[in-house]
Amino acid sequence: PRLTIYYTNILCKRGDFMKIKQAASYQDQVRILKSKGLIIEDKNDCMQFLKHTNYYRFSAYCESFRYEGKGRFIEGTTFDQIRNVYMFDQKLRAWLFEVVEEIEFALRTQISYHHGTKYGPDGYLDPNNFSRYHDGRNFQHHLRTILRENKDSPVVKHHNDKYDGKYPLWVIIEFFSMGMLSRFFKDMYNEDKNIIANLYSTTGACLENWIQCVTTIRNRCAHYSRFYGFYREGFAKGEYQGLGTFACAEKYVS
Repeated sequence: PRLTIYYTNILCKRGDFMKIKQAASYQDQVRILKSKGLIIEDKNDCMQFLKHTNYYRFSAYCESFRYEGKGRFIEGTTFDQIRNVYMFDQKLRAWLFEVVEEIEFALRTQISYHHGTKYGPDGYLDPNNFSRYHDGRNFQHHLRTILRENKDSPVVKHHNDKYDGKYPLWVIIEFFSMGMLSRFFKDMYNEDKNIIANLYSTTGACLENWIQCVTTIRNRCAHYSRFYGFYREGFAKGEYQGLGTFACAEKYVS
């Protein structure tokens, strides 16, 4: 940390950092876009859009419409073109969220069913029921965290009152985040992963990768992140052979 602070101070003293930009009015934002070559036929329409859509957020959609390495827009680019891309991305994100929801529910069901029937309702608490990569202490920490965050939930209150705070996997898994669910599956024995993956006509290794992909997609949806222009090398592995739920996910994240 000391080295980082020292290095930062040197940069600040040398003036290598750019000066932070000042806030611009909606009228100025429109003028800035026009000055960079964007064709805006209706200034009021553009301004109303910017009142509901952060200028910085909108500017990310502008990048593919600019000359490379320059701030100016490609000749003939219109505001309506970029807004249409923005609206398409918005609809795509909403549609993906619906698909991810279906996948997430299916995963919770299949993982808890298999692990719960094989290792028992509380077998998830025993590190011996996972591969050597499983960090039992960290997992227990996450369990305590999600229970604390949901302490007012009727489900948590019921199990605290009636079952001394003990939860079968198929109950507590409903509180898992998608990331936690992905980690749970990743830490399972390969034999167990393959059994679940077989339901989707693939291997445990491929399903593990797909779940990680779905987690990324779900998080981007939840935070309203941009999909247009989003690329991640080696995002999805393998090919699906069946027509199950994961066929849809694998197709659209490739």
